[in-house]
Amino acid sequence: ESVVFVIDQSGSIGAVCGAFFDASDPASGSKFGTALRELLGAVDALDDDVEVNVILFETGVRSWRRSPERLSESTRKALRAYLGKQQPGGATNLYDALERALRTPDIETVVLLSDGMPSHARLVAPDEILAAVNAMNARRGVVIHCVSIGGASPLLRRLAADNDGEYVTR
Repeated sequence: ESVVFVIDQSGSIGAVCGAFFDASDPASGSKFGTALRELLGAVDALDDDVEVNVILFETGVRSWRRSPERLSESTRKALRAYLGKQQPGGATNLYDALERALRTPDIETVVLLSDGMPSHARLVAPDEILAAVNAMNARRGVVIHCVSIGGASPLLRRLAADNDGEYVTR
């Protein structure tokens, strides 16, 4: 199996109730801290033979690795170290991040963790994002699970439903 985790790192996910993400404390009260805890919990639950990559997005989009890597104790440790250095900021480039994930060869599953408020990309309107992602994924059949961080997101709920995924709120 091959999974790409797509993590919102924008400014809107970095603060909640005046508490900002603290890289030295992944349990910090921010939505980003919640997203990282969810991601790391999921990665820890996966078998070592699963291939994983992480795509972080804010105004820009970047991948942890060029292509998914097989999980092991050392890759989990490297991923934790990488994520511990990240800080939220910038706009929310949701569409470009999903496009990059869906262009990953041989990917079977995408797990999107976001507050679901796109604000920057070629597409930001929810209906346009849904139509484009559904068209891109029509033949591939990649399952897209969505974790809405900090409250319900109609966009993420529909994205998961349209792509055979599950939707949860954290």
